Amino acid sequence: MKRLIKRKALVLLLISAVFLASALCAFSCQRGPVPPTDGLSTLPTDLELTTPTTTAETTTTETTTTETTSTETTTTEPEIVHYYSHVIVFLDIQRVVFFHTDVRGEAIAEVSMRINSGAGATPTPVTPPDKPFIISGYSAKLLLFTKSRPIVWVRYATHVAGDIFFHSQPYDHFVDPDGKDVPLDKSLFNLAGYRSLGHSTISHGCIRLAMRDAVWLANNVHRDMPVYIFQSSKGYNIPDPEPLPPVDINTRWDPTDTDPANPYRQREQNNMAWKYKPVGTQPMTPAGTLPPASAAIGNKDQLPAGTSYRYLYTPDVSNPVLRTVFVVVTYPDGSYEEVRTKVNVVTEAEMTATTTPPETTPTETTPPEATTAPPVTTAPPGTTEPVPTTTETPEDDD
Repeated sequence: MKRLIKRKALVLLLISAVFLASALCAFSCQRGPVPPTDGLSTLPTDLELTTPTTTAETTTTETTTTETTSTETTTTEPEIVHYYSHVIVFLDIQRVVFFHTDVRGEAIAEVSMRINSGAGATPTPVTPPDKPFIISGYSAKLLLFTKSRPIVWVRYATHVAGDIFFHSQPYDHFVDPDGKDVPLDKSLFNLAGYRSLGHSTISHGCIRLAMRDAVWLANNVHRDMPVYIFQSSKGYNIPDPEPLPPVDINTRWDPTDTDPANPYRQREQNNMAWKYKPVGTQPMTPAGTLPPASAAIGNKDQLPAGTSYRYLYTPDVSNPVLRTVFVVVTYPDGSYEEVRTKVNVVTEAEMTATTTPPETTPTETTPPEATTAPPVTTAPPGTTEPVPTTTETPEDDD
């Protein structure tokens, strides 16, 4: 009996052991591998990891990968091919020449223009044949050269290197009594330099041109364009430059300037601006009060009906000063001209003293045969406008 009980216990123990082993095996088969913890920092930045979400019955860890698609439009800009490949300045013949390099690599001189280069102690620097100046890309339609003596305005300036520019002939520069710059007056162009283009070296290193050619050059050079400056033009086949129109009007405008206010352009059109001549006057005004532009023209009665007037630049009349102004006179046919004159800005006291009529006192009767001298009117101090000099000095600085 005891032996039978022992057998049953042994069988039960074996069955329990087998059952336990099976259970352990089944449980271990349900577990997955341990996820790696390294390498997360190297995930692509367009992947997003979501946090685990929990339900009432089971806990499920969901890892969602969101793929972000970024659309980039890549536009391939066509390569800019400039027609003119390089520029050479020839000092011996005072020319600047534009070259075109053809498909065979042959450089052909196509456009030539007259210039003035540096003279004396400030010559235009010569470049080695293999080390040209490179156009920086800087240009300006108007520059004030403050380092030069005298200070001058230049137009259509194209930077070459250092202090060297291509630019127009210079224009006179003035300041008002309070030290403020007078804006550019296009009628104060350096005619002596214009007449010497292609013949003389007169600048302080820069390369001067007529206005027409300075504009054309500024529009046809490009950034990184090589500029060679050679002393000799020997061996080059250089085309003739376009003729420059003569100076045949009593004015200091550049004959090639296309501005409609240029008397040369007015003569071509034979318009009202060519036929009429407005005369500037010097109106007096209290500080802080800008007089109408028409007050600065003294012969309005001689100009056609319908003529209008405006300031080219709004002048500063905040303080007493003899201020230079520019008045644009526009005629009924649309033509116009710019008149340079002055406005006498004074204090209220000076204005009152000028406008108050003087008191009259009884005087003795003058015998009929006697004559009375006409009254003398004294202009307020500083109201006389200096006459701009017309001396043509080709040694102007730039």
